[in-house]
Amino acid sequence: MSSLVVRNRGFLDVNVYSVQSLGGAQARLGTVVGASTATFPLHAHDLQPGGLLLLRIHAIGSRQWWTSPSVSIGDGVMAVLDVNTDMFGDCSTSSLHTILTSDSTGTPPPTDP
Repeated sequence: MSSLVVRNRGFLDVNVYSVQSLGGAQARLGTVVGASTATFPLHAHDLQPGGLLLLRIHAIGSRQWWTSPSVSIGDGVMAVLDVNTDMFGDCSTSSLHTILTSDSTGTPPPTDP
């Protein structure tokens, strides 16, 4: 389906979870060590109804949690999570956004005459 790239810019390792329903059921996608990048596949069961991705991250060793705003995921769209933590594990300056990975409109590229 799609994927999630997590760029952990802090020094603390973080666990990344997808929030699967409005009721709060979540599934662990994985751990990203400090100052590294990891990619996780996204499946339909990781998304909320309507193809929305909502993430929660937890800095290991802290009591801090951060919940992202939701973003729409579909064909040709990849999610990117930039994790920023302070020394106490506060992730509140993190951000989630999407990027286009291909032309999902099906329009062929222009040709030279």
